[in-house]
Parts: sequence; C-alpha cells; structure tokens
Amino acid sequence: MKVISWNIKGLGNPSENFSVKYVFRKYKADVIMLQETKKPFIDKKCFQSVWGGTNRELFFTSASGSAGGMMIAWKKVFLILF
Repeated sequence: MKVISWNIKGLGNPSENFSVKYVFRKYKADVIMLQETKKPFIDKKCFQSVWGGTNRELFFTSASGSAGGMMIAWKKVFLILF
C-alpha cells in the first residue's frame, strides 16, 4: 500500500494543484492525507481534479479562515478495519 501525507499549505493555487496532481499520479498512491488545505469545503469536482477517477472515498475537515483543513482519501478497494 502506498500512502502520501503532505502539508500542502493551500489547495487553491492552480500551480500547487498541478504539483499535487503530478505527485499523486507519479506515485499511484492508495491513500492520500493532505494537511493545511485551507479550503472551507472540498467538493467532488475539486477532489477529482486533484486525484482523478471515481473509485475513491473522501473525508475532510474544513479550514477555519485561512488556517487548517484536512483531506484523507483512499481507493474504495481497500477494506479498513479498526
């Protein structure tokens, strides 16, 4: 299983989005954890533009103003047991 954890310091900048897409596609991560997204909401369009595809699950927490925000995404084929 390949996991990427990254403090991206904002997901709204188009050049940063390109870097994020490049890394995710190059390393073919199964799980992605992004910190400091600085987004109040991450919709499906934003999520798919970063990772692509539809076979993914997503959990996120909202940023508070210009601070915080977290996104965790994983491929649906993984079974997670606690």
